[in-house]
Amino acid sequence: MFRNKVAKLTELFKVLKKVKITREALKTLMVLSTLCLILVSAFTIRILPAKWGVYLHEFDPYLQYRVTERIVEKGFLSWLNWIDYKSWYPNGRDMTRTIYPGLPMTAAFFYMIAGTFGLSMTLHEFLCYFPIIMSVLTCIAIFYLGKDYGGLSVALLSSLFIAICPAYISRTHLGWFDDETVGIFALVLLSLFYVRAMDPERDFKNSLAYALLTGVTLGYLFASWGTARYALGLLALSTFFIVLRDYRAKYVIAYGIMICSGLCIAVNVPRVGLGIIREITGVAALGLLIALAYGLVVKRRVEKVKMRLVAVIAFIAISLVVFYAAWSFGYVTGIPTKYYAVLEPLYRALIPLIESVGEHRPATWISFFTSLGFLLALIPVYVLMAIYELDNRHVFLLAQLLTTLYSAASYVRLLLILATPACLAGAYSISKIIKSLTKMAEEQSSARRRETPLGKEVAVVFGIILVSLSIAPLVYFGIQTADSPVTIACSSVPVNEFRGDWIEALKWLKENVPDDSVVMAWWDYGYWITIVSNKTTLADNATSNSTQIAVIARTFLSPEEEAIQTMKQYNVSYVVVFVDFVVRSYGGYYYYQPEGYGEENKFIWMIRIAGLNETEYVYDGKPTAKFSASLIGELIPFKFYPIDSGGVYLGPVFYESDHIKPAFYSSSLATGGYNGRVTGVAIYRVYYPSGDEDSP
Repeated sequence: MFRNKVAKLTELFKVLKKVKITREALKTLMVLSTLCLILVSAFTIRILPAKWGVYLHEFDPYLQYRVTERIVEKGFLSWLNWIDYKSWYPNGRDMTRTIYPGLPMTAAFFYMIAGTFGLSMTLHEFLCYFPIIMSVLTCIAIFYLGKDYGGLSVALLSSLFIAICPAYISRTHLGWFDDETVGIFALVLLSLFYVRAMDPERDFKNSLAYALLTGVTLGYLFASWGTARYALGLLALSTFFIVLRDYRAKYVIAYGIMICSGLCIAVNVPRVGLGIIREITGVAALGLLIALAYGLVVKRRVEKVKMRLVAVIAFIAISLVVFYAAWSFGYVTGIPTKYYAVLEPLYRALIPLIESVGEHRPATWISFFTSLGFLLALIPVYVLMAIYELDNRHVFLLAQLLTTLYSAASYVRLLLILATPACLAGAYSISKIIKSLTKMAEEQSSARRRETPLGKEVAVVFGIILVSLSIAPLVYFGIQTADSPVTIACSSVPVNEFRGDWIEALKWLKENVPDDSVVMAWWDYGYWITIVSNKTTLADNATSNSTQIAVIARTFLSPEEEAIQTMKQYNVSYVVVFVDFVVRSYGGYYYYQPEGYGEENKFIWMIRIAGLNETEYVYDGKPTAKFSASLIGELIPFKFYPIDSGGVYLGPVFYESDHIKPAFYSSSLATGGYNGRVTGVAIYRVYYPSGDEDSP
């Protein structure tokens, strides 16, 4: 039998030897193999959090899961006319006008398709893996975009960089089922279609077809992610600079198709609606279209240069007057607050609710480097190259690169949208540098200038070093970014270990508390309590009602007697508190110090959002007697004791009174800490005075 197998293998090798593989086929095979390895790398890095369990990450993905679940169970239009009374009690949340349906509808579609092929996976599990699937598709999309910019070398490098880029991994690893999942993919597609639509060498019909695809992709972005406003502005800005260089009717018509088709889809998304037409972003995009169309008319109908100049000046003057009047009478509105805060970073200081969110902070040099690595140094290299070789493609990428660089510096979370242009720019720069060195080596070799030799070997070695320098930090920080448990699996603290406190608490709420009970907690945990535990909350993570969040903040900071009256108005049955303390020891005694990820630190933001005097609650870094007497001060199970010039926290001690009693506390509170840290959740039952008919 062994001899027969050897004989068969020998015959097979003989047959393969006769097969002639062309050079082009071999090249295609190598490219496909390399691309497959890149896609496998992208998948492998992003699946690392699975070692701690398959859960959704952070908070917003739970809302997306809730919407997707409804679509799967009740149909694709079931999110219309939906008021969710499980959040923002008692008024509820208008889901139709406060969500983007693009992501849940896309995920529901994929899940249903997968089901027809026999996929035996729960919706929750599928949605945990969905971001990884979309990241792989994004690697493929940027491959084609890179190919348009600089051939196969740029294509493969772009795909490799985005596959291992920490800035992109941070929003596409296991469990991150949020708008960015499909948003970045759509942005890359939009870039690809736009570059092809504005290609001067492409025929007219082909350009218009790509313009329509650009518009449809823009519409999909508006249905999926608020960053569509940026995409709309980017298209307008890029087109403006392109027509300054080369004023063609094709560009004007292509721009008109993409803007009009995109906005037609956008106005039919309830969260966006007709307001986008009145918003300054939409006004600017449409205004540019009108100006370009007017310019074409003037160019064709008016022959004299002076008359053209008069016509242009008159148009500009009339446009400014009309815009000023429309703005004055409120027909044109500004951009939403959080988008304006990106443009004007100092504005955030006036809004504590925005300032309290960590991802809204300005980026630091460390965050830039850990997100982009050596690609950061290649950005100015690309800028110089692009200016020297300026064409329509470079105009678009320059506009995208510089605007996202500013945005990322303003909002650290926007490093995400900087990732794709940075990867493309870095790939282009490296490819051009290596090609230039190779060309120099060939020229010197042909001229036989041995006195200053630059052999191909030197060019190859330098290219390997350059690529390695670019890849190494990305791989290192990319693995670090992904190789940690998702938020709920580590109880929302940055530790590389499983901590089940929040999972325990949410399970207890789900199994032991009636579904119609109202739970009060800080807004950070709203989605978890509503969606995982199926309980009604006063606020969720959308922060859409800042007034009610301020009410919650003031309630927590009020003495129990006052807080009870407010809780009675909202029919509150339970209060949830989360704390994060580290265990210290001195002289054989154990005490605790606040680590800062729980209410022991978040009360500062409660004070600011409530508009109270901060010095009344904390002085010289230590809590005051007024804070200790407040509801949140009582409910935090660790109490501050001043010692000399400092102080320590002792506990846990669970507050109990006639109206508030402890109902549950998680395992790390019960055991006094795990691995030197307490990441505990305490749940208190609220009792109102006897004879109160409104008592829960």
